[in-house]
Amino acid sequence: MSHRKRRHKLRWRSVFLWHRYMGLCSALFVVMLAITGMMLNHTEALKLDSRHVESATLLDWYGIKPASAPHSYAVNNHWLSELDRQLYFDDSPLATEPSVILGAIALEEILIAALPNHLLLLTPDGEIIEQMGQVHGIPNGIQQIGINNEGMVVLNTDNGQYRSDAELLEWVSFSAEQTIEWAQPQAPSAELLDTLLITHRGNGLTLERIILDTHSGRILGAWGVYLMDAVSIIFIFLAAAGIWIWAKRSH
Repeated sequence: MSHRKRRHKLRWRSVFLWHRYMGLCSALFVVMLAITGMMLNHTEALKLDSRHVESATLLDWYGIKPASAPHSYAVNNHWLSELDRQLYFDDSPLATEPSVILGAIALEEILIAALPNHLLLLTPDGEIIEQMGQVHGIPNGIQQIGINNEGMVVLNTDNGQYRSDAELLEWVSFSAEQTIEWAQPQAPSAELLDTLLITHRGNGLTLERIILDTHSGRILGAWGVYLMDAVSIIFIFLAAAGIWIWAKRSH
């Protein structure tokens, strides 16, 4: 066999082997891209944009965590909490505007949460009855909420202390000393805290984003994008090498 034929045969074998092994190595990426691509094509049907991830590992990987610890108040065997300005009744989010909670008390069967300029009235099941603000006579700049020795709701505000009537319709400023039991924050149980964190963090990460980032490689950060770029180059090589091998064999 001549030297030229031997070189041609070695080159042929080298390309064939590279094509084989690179094809085997990239098979996993082909399957991954195919599956994620099909899922993204059916985002609406699969509700990927409305299904939230609750995996603590993935949430930690994305750095999704609360900016601060929850503020919680125990009221009538329930918990009213605030986490990053989202209010919760036990472990269920309340459909309110973002706000901080400054205290919570029970007035007979009604639960009352104090917000900076509002009082939020809830049923024992956590349903919102009403949000009372300045138009209802509630003073602005609420700092604390409590119950006095007469069973009336008392507010400590930027402009002094106010007490209500029995129907919460009239608020009167007062300065006389009274026995007031102010609402105090309490640490929720470990189980409730874990549930709150999962619920709160999960709202920030959808399944669609996970699949998109997996498809593009961004789930591994900047290096994941470079990895997918390298995989794309391998696919181009495989296509070109496959055509070259087919052309050689057809002669």
